[in-house]
Amino acid sequence: MHYEAIPFTFKTILLIACGLEFFMMTIAWFMQERMKNAAIVDVAWSKGFTMCALLYALLGQGAPVRKIVIVAMVMCWSMRLAIHCWTRILREKEEDKRYAEMRQKWKDSASWKFFLMFQFQGLTVVGLSVPFLLACRDPLSYLRVNEYIAIGLFALSLLGEVIADRQLDHFKANAANKGEVCNVGLWKYSRHPNYFFEWMIWCSFALFVILSPHGNWALLSPMAMLLFLTTLSGIPLAEKQSLLSKGEKYKVYQHETSPFIPWFRRRV
Repeated sequence: MHYEAIPFTFKTILLIACGLEFFMMTIAWFMQERMKNAAIVDVAWSKGFTMCALLYALLGQGAPVRKIVIVAMVMCWSMRLAIHCWTRILREKEEDKRYAEMRQKWKDSASWKFFLMFQFQGLTVVGLSVPFLLACRDPLSYLRVNEYIAIGLFALSLLGEVIADRQLDHFKANAANKGEVCNVGLWKYSRHPNYFFEWMIWCSFALFVILSPHGNWALLSPMAMLLFLTTLSGIPLAEKQSLLSKGEKYKVYQHETSPFIPWFRRRV
């Protein structure tokens, strides 16, 4: 007797993804309880996108070629970012200042508040990963022109992010640069080139599925990421820490250098 696989609906797959992220973030929370280092959430957040992409490829009813490409793109980006975040945790002896401030502010309630924060991060993974699910449900058996362009944009953006991260790591590794502002390489033209290329990666994901069924919904992901990076968490927190640690040097850097999009430097 032959049984046909029951297709999963869009909402059902997202609910399963939410359950998967809850499980992953709970494990990450237990790890931070033992390590007393909440920066582990950055590793879990990054790896979560690979898990979601693999889940969508397994349960989606789309064409195999598109599943393979989108999963490969997501894995290259998310696992590199996860390794980068984990390496930073191992290299730095103290907890990231962002989370250390939260721990100090929350005091006795830090444990359960971190738990809620970890779960919220898991929900953002599911929300932002919608373009991956749209791709895995697209039945067209060949790639469209926009998808090839998106692959090229993704490759360039990932390369830019890798270069920006390595330039910053090399700058920090030099003891002579302690207390100085990193203004070399890409950092000469943007105060946050890593965030810029991160956003471009999300633009490439949206472009990849823009012509897929309901692909217009994918535009919400780069829009949300732009909001997170420039307004809610990324740049504001980084700038606050840099001003505290570098003072007037960073104020000069702020005046001279574009905050996000790489551009020519201004004169003081």
